Amino acid sequence: MPSSMRIVDADQSYSAPSASARISLVLVQPSQSRGVRFDVQYRRCNEDKEDVKANMCRAVASSPLFADVRELWMDTGSADFLCWPDSLFAGLPRLSYLSIRCSEDEGLQPDDVLQALSEVQAGELVCPELDTLVLTITAERIIWDVRDLVLRRHTVGRPLTHLWVSLSLADVSEEALQAAQELGSFVDHFVLENLEDDETGDTEERDWIRSWDERVPAGCGVADEIEDPWPVWVERVTYG
Repeated sequence: MPSSMRIVDADQSYSAPSASARISLVLVQPSQSRGVRFDVQYRRCNEDKEDVKANMCRAVASSPLFADVRELWMDTGSADFLCWPDSLFAGLPRLSYLSIRCSEDEGLQPDDVLQALSEVQAGELVCPELDTLVLTITAERIIWDVRDLVLRRHTVGRPLTHLWVSLSLADVSEEALQAAQELGSFVDHFVLENLEDDETGDTEERDWIRSWDERVPAGCGVADEIEDPWPVWVERVTYG
């Protein structure tokens, strides 16, 4: 069964998030070079967007295809499907590694997603096995949401062990910066990365960071695509 998944706007256009009105769910099993991709039309169709979201959540929760997903990369256009209620998180009980990156132009931001990870379902936190969180912060206020999530999971005995936070340190207040730095006292491994810094930081601390492109099976790269704009499996960032 697939162990790694990426959710992204089908066109992967960071300059116009969700412009395609289609979302791609890409699942791969790196050890077996197998993968499957679903493109779902959720706008400009006969079905209400909320109904599409609810149906997707039910499908993910009931399908064995998603049962062993342990790694998730959520990218531009994906936040809508991970926010509570009707969050895809509810169907990913084995999830342990989560990477969050949202476009600054999206209406939904990481704080909406972080709130979903604090929800309780059937007496247990959503994604109870989650231990690693990697995210890029685009607004200072999100630092407090990260702190709330880290403290909540620590309090209920489901702590994060690895936390990587990327943000522009020049754009945050001294109070927010101190709050961000204090996050390291609640996890075993912590990196606070300055987006404006060319340095990549401690090499040893980067060992636990995973790349989606490294998970994609051979034969699913840009050069292997049938035609544009068929969505590529690997990372493709479009600015403009």
